[in-house]
Amino acid sequence: FEDFQANLNISNSKNWPKYNSFEIILASIFNDLYFTAVSSLDYSAYADLWRIVDHYCLATVNDKQCLPESTYSITACMADYSTCYHNGSRDPANIACPFNACRSGFWTYSLSYSRFIKIGLIVPA
Repeated sequence: FEDFQANLNISNSKNWPKYNSFEIILASIFNDLYFTAVSSLDYSAYADLWRIVDHYCLATVNDKQCLPESTYSITACMADYSTCYHNGSRDPANIACPFNACRSGFWTYSLSYSRFIKIGLIVPA
């Protein structure tokens, strides 16, 4: 839990630490899911993802900026598949990768649940 808190504090400071081994996997999965959701014509199939993105990520990657049926514009949506994967998706400063725009928010979201687990308010079924 302390490692999560340390990553959150560093991410919030914009000093972009390198990914740890968990984040390498998470970033790959999240970026793939995000780009699949953007290219999908079925918003409802990815509604949970968009709720998380809209609440915890930078506005430059939210559904209002990045979905094809929205007021999409190249200058408004910073997430870009080609730039993300061809210019170093493991670089935490690469803003074309959606995970990077969501990284601090991811840690905030995770910590909100991990604190409950840590103090025993959530008991696995």
